[in-house]
Amino acid sequence: MLMTLILDYAGGTYVSQVEVDRLEELSLKLRGAFDWQSVTPRPTPSALNRFIDSIAQSNAIEISGVRQVWCMSAMLGRKLALIHAVNTA
Repeated sequence: MLMTLILDYAGGTYVSQVEVDRLEELSLKLRGAFDWQSVTPRPTPSALNRFIDSIAQSNAIEISGVRQVWCMSAMLGRKLALIHAVNTA
């Protein structure tokens, strides 16, 4: 599946795409999905690790009323980060 990822964090929106075989693999791809150096404010390596661990431990929630769209959220440092995943192809 080609997944389009939309990250909403600290007033910024970042978009990326990753290939996964199953939705459960998405958290494994997050570290390389975005150019975290361009995310503002830039998360520290430890904050990014905690964020990815938190996403991996939670379930993606399917958005009702639309097909193939999920939502995940966790704290990234002291701010909430929201990721929408859209099965693009």
